[in-house]
Amino acid sequence: MWIFGTPKDYSEMVEKISKSVFAISLFLLYFLTCVNHEFKSFMTQISFGVEYNFIGIKLNLALLYLPLIIGISEHVFKIHDKISSLLGIRENYDKQIVAAKILEKCDLGKKVDALNTYEVKAILSKTFYKYVSSTNPIIDQHYINLALNEWCWYWIALDTLVLFSATGVLFLIMKWSWLNLLLILAICAFLLVMMKLIKLQAEAYTEAEIRAIFSKKERADEIIKELEDALSRK
Repeated sequence: MWIFGTPKDYSEMVEKISKSVFAISLFLLYFLTCVNHEFKSFMTQISFGVEYNFIGIKLNLALLYLPLIIGISEHVFKIHDKISSLLGIRENYDKQIVAAKILEKCDLGKKVDALNTYEVKAILSKTFYKYVSSTNPIIDQHYINLALNEWCWYWIALDTLVLFSATGVLFLIMKWSWLNLLLILAICAFLLVMMKLIKLQAEAYTEAEIRAIFSKKERADEIIKELEDALSRK
């Protein structure tokens, strides 16, 4: 089943995220139709009276095309990447985790907090992405697949948090109560904890990738020389 499959490259990761976003959107919209008659009527109106059966459940057309639009939007526009850029998630990870651990390996006397954007990109391009490309891996593909799968789940959890938050606001407008508010906050907190745990696992896999990169002395010496040259440029 696709939800349990491990993506082997970025394209497969985006496909899995998009399918997950479609399924999550469908579930959340269906939930809203079940708890609010006005919302169900609205969904029926924009479905032009068309219904379909899914495992014995009657669903209107809007519950198909709206999640499909959201899923396609994720696939085309990489919404998870836009959210990541907005919040600085990947940028912070690349600097504070990847670049920091590589500097420890190279022992160049540089502090990660003193690095500028150019220096961080130089470190990643010459010592990380150069060797962990999913299309042309230099290290063991297994390490790359593990890290890719973990990031895939992280982006799915992030998209779920965004979609659930939007649905939660609508739900509170329809069914306001302190209990419902606490329930929504509890689920959001659960998703945030899951994201933190997934990120910790991703860090462990990143460390494994870096160890594999520096496992050969000749390659390690070459990387250190390239970094010294790159970081010495003005």
